[in-house]
Amino acid sequence: MKDVKCEIVGDLLVSYRDKMTTKETTEMLEEHLSVCDFCRDKYAKLQQLSDEEEKKETDRGKQFQKKLLTYRAYGIGFFIGLFLPVFILTVLFLLRMLTEAIRDKCIFF
Repeated sequence: MKDVKCEIVGDLLVSYRDKMTTKETTEMLEEHLSVCDFCRDKYAKLQQLSDEEEKKETDRGKQFQKKLLTYRAYGIGFFIGLFLPVFILTVLFLLRMLTEAIRDKCIFF
């Protein structure tokens, strides 16, 4: 193993965690992590922090979906509340006009 400084390994740990390193760099980091307790602990903390951030992001996504469903329900309610009465009044108006036309025997459609 080449003697690699812990500072260099520390700079590469995020890329290694995200699987963004080359094959050679990955091998070098894995070899260093197998012998260096300090870097191994640093990497474990980095992974734990990443897991916590991922959980927060998942929770945020669930909250957004819940909000979206609520807004969708409001939108449907608004649509029904606004257009259903207009539709019913239109149908009643047309029925009234039709019955008057039949009564007068003067169909105009």
